[in-house]
Amino acid sequence: MPPIGSANVFRTQLVAGQATERRLLISDLAAGSSKACRESLSLAKTVFPSRRSVTRSVVAVSAVDQLDFWRDVLVGSEADDGVVVLLRKHDERALRDWTQRHSRFETDERMARLSRATGGWPCLLDKALELWAVSHDQDEALRELELWLGQNLGAQEFVDAVGLLRDDTVMNGYLAIVDQLDTGWNSDGDCRAALELVHIAPDEARWALSCLEALQVLDRDVNRLRVDPVLHTALGVMGRIG
Repeated sequence: MPPIGSANVFRTQLVAGQATERRLLISDLAAGSSKACRESLSLAKTVFPSRRSVTRSVVAVSAVDQLDFWRDVLVGSEADDGVVVLLRKHDERALRDWTQRHSRFETDERMARLSRATGGWPCLLDKALELWAVSHDQDEALRELELWLGQNLGAQEFVDAVGLLRDDTVMNGYLAIVDQLDTGWNSDGDCRAALELVHIAPDEARWALSCLEALQVLDRDVNRLRVDPVLHTALGVMGRIG
């Protein structure tokens, strides 16, 4: 069914459904408040279809403007591994699918350049398409994207979209990792230790690391983490890191 944005419609749809029906409700809360997110999550967990034979699932979409709600579901009272699904950056396979779907940047050389420039971030892929729509030249679009990210305005727009600067503890955790460990791959334990060295309390460190990974500021490879290189470069353009 279509996305649900109204709280009243959401509540009504939670109890609706015909016998044996399987229903998926999508509630886009990205433009709402953290309070609205908490209320929607509570309703989804406590309000059920009036007919017992109805199967219903709920997808509530949240955004980086609601990091205090994220804290609840990542490390707080609502934390549950089965509840949170992160929208991921495009890996190499997904990026190839993306280029084929849009019929842009499909050659190996252009896709490699696109990967380096965007890191698979959806907002930067959208920017690449936007720039192509102006020039209708794929190589020019990639060049313009690289130039845009290399300037303060473009870098700031990207970093703001990621959400890293919206929580001081999270940003301090990021800086601790970069300062203590640099930008390569490091173990979970080493990342925790880096935060401890700058006197971030254990609960705050747990939140910072969980949020950094949820924001995809930290890339994971099994039990190793590293800072995202595209974001790190953008922060350098802004003068936020050395």
